[in-house]
Amino acid sequence: MVEDKRTAHREPVEIKVEYRTMGSFLSEWSDNLSRDGIFVQSSHPLKIGTQVRLVFSLPDIPLLFDLNGVVRWQRQAKDNQPDKPGMGIEFMQMDESTSKRIENFLAQNQQESIADTGRSHED
Repeated sequence: MVEDKRTAHREPVEIKVEYRTMGSFLSEWSDNLSRDGIFVQSSHPLKIGTQVRLVFSLPDIPLLFDLNGVVRWQRQAKDNQPDKPGMGIEFMQMDESTSKRIENFLAQNQQESIADTGRSHED
């Protein structure tokens, strides 16, 4: 069993993520996001250690995010495995302003999820 070393809360979020490597430009969907990184779904995840440039937007935030990252782990497609294949990408060299925008989005998204859960129990 692999030890989970993540320290930041991950929030489920499905957004289009464009990423660039040396010689490639790809577009995939995310599965979740944290202040430290993002999981990008891919049937052909990049090798661990690959550096990427990520470009994505978040709902209700007008500015694009343009970040550098590195693939820290990958999940290959396997028969009878419910988890989607892809790669965990850690954000690198992120400035304070960008970090705050992501944290604010995550906090808002988490509050909305809690509020929606509470409402569904009342109905």
